[in-house]
Amino acid sequence: MTTLGIVIFSGLTLSGCKPQEKPVEIPMESFVIYTSKDTVMESENISELIPSPDRTISIEADKSVLDKAAMIADTLSSYYFDGLEIRITDTLRDQNNTVIYSIDLVDPASSDRDGEMTSPSWYQYFQGSYGGQHTSIVLAESLLQRNYTGPWMEKVIFYYQGEPMEALDHIDLSGIRIRRPLHPQ
Repeated sequence: MTTLGIVIFSGLTLSGCKPQEKPVEIPMESFVIYTSKDTVMESENISELIPSPDRTISIEADKSVLDKAAMIADTLSSYYFDGLEIRITDTLRDQNNTVIYSIDLVDPASSDRDGEMTSPSWYQYFQGSYGGQHTSIVLAESLLQRNYTGPWMEKVIFYYQGEPMEALDHIDLSGIRIRRPLHPQ
C-alpha cells in the first residue's frame, strides 16, 4: 500500500512539472460604438444631436468585415435596442461591383390577438425627433465606422422588415449610405 501511494504521488508531482505553453495572443482591433449628444449653438439658437463615442469593443482582427459588422450589430442590439435583431448581408453590388451591405432591422414576430406588438419593436425607436435622430446616429455611425482605418463596409443600405427604409420625419436611414471620415468634435 505504501508503494502504491508513492507511485501515485510521484506521478502527480512529475505531471505538474511540465513546461507550460505560452498562451497564444490573438490580434484584436478596436471599434467605436457611438451614441448621440445634444449640442446647443447659442449664436443660432438651435440644438442638434451629433455622434459621440460611447464605448469601444475589441474584435479579433482575423474576422471578416461581415463578421465584425455582425458583432457590432449584436452590441448595438444588446446595449441600445432591447435585443432587437439587426441582420447584415453582403449580397448586393453596385455598377462598379462594390459591395453594398444590407442592414435589416427586424421586429420580433410577437403580437397579441389584436395585432398589436407585445414586445419592443424598431418602430418605437423611429418615433419622435430626438428618438429618431438618436437611432439614426447610433446605427449609421457605429456600423459605418468612419474613423476605422482597416478594410470596411464602404456602402450600406438600411432595411426595415425586409423593405428599404423610406424617408421618415424623424429618422434618416433611407438610401445608400456612403462611408466618409467622421471628423471628431
